Amino acid sequence: MINRREAVLNHVSIHYIGNELQNETSVFSSMPLDISEEILYHQLLSFFTDNFKEPEFYQFQPLTDSLDENFMYSMISSLFDKKDSFHAESIEMAKWLLSFSKHHFIHSGELMVCKIQNLFLNDTMIDAVGIFKIENKENFFTLSRTGDDNLTLNGEVGINQQKTGQGLPDF
Repeated sequence: MINRREAVLNHVSIHYIGNELQNETSVFSSMPLDISEEILYHQLLSFFTDNFKEPEFYQFQPLTDSLDENFMYSMISSLFDKKDSFHAESIEMAKWLLSFSKHHFIHSGELMVCKIQNLFLNDTMIDAVGIFKIENKENFFTLSRTGDDNLTLNGEVGINQQKTGQGLPDF
């Protein structure tokens, strides 16, 4: 069971991975996401941790004799080690994943890469790198107040905080 009672969200990078077969352009953010705003910070931490009720565990398996030759394993290992180059490493990961998005069944979407420290997994404190791809957007309303006596309702499309889509927390 994942528990975030002492978790600290350190880094978040977000990129858009298009599907080249659909002539969609990919966007690699020039800077990491600013998570200093408290509401956004807590929403993201919840999004990255709360949707894993019954975690399933897998291990990276090398195609050769060395696990170090597995690109994703090497990238994730470097994300744990190099905090100063986290964003640059997330761009390299996004580009590598883009190279596999040349199939009509693979949908475009936002790729979010994060690092969380002090996360509890079955009562053991760990650090984790999260890799999430959000392909489905949902309609929602935003309500705002304009002046003392007027409310405005706007329709928008965005990410449902309760649905991570495809996600991989790596410990």
